[in-house]
Amino acid sequence: MNGVAVKEEDVSMLKGMFDHLDTKTIRSVLVDANGDVERAIDSLLNLAAIDVIDSPVPASPPKNDKKTGSKQEDQDALLAAVR
Repeated sequence: MNGVAVKEEDVSMLKGMFDHLDTKTIRSVLVDANGDVERAIDSLLNLAAIDVIDSPVPASPPKNDKKTGSKQEDQDALLAAVR
């Protein structure tokens, strides 16, 4: 590391916001941002955006054969298929 003191509370807060990323990545981004949480958030958002762009999109949404599924369940299933 480059000697930047990273607060564990900042790492925890960012982990809560970006729970899909591992702690090591979050800590590394925070160090690169010289401990500046706002800059780290910007970088992590950009990282997340790149991840979404690079993710393959399914050819069609998953079929829900159940007629009892709620609209929220359908949306959740579609979101899970995209990730």
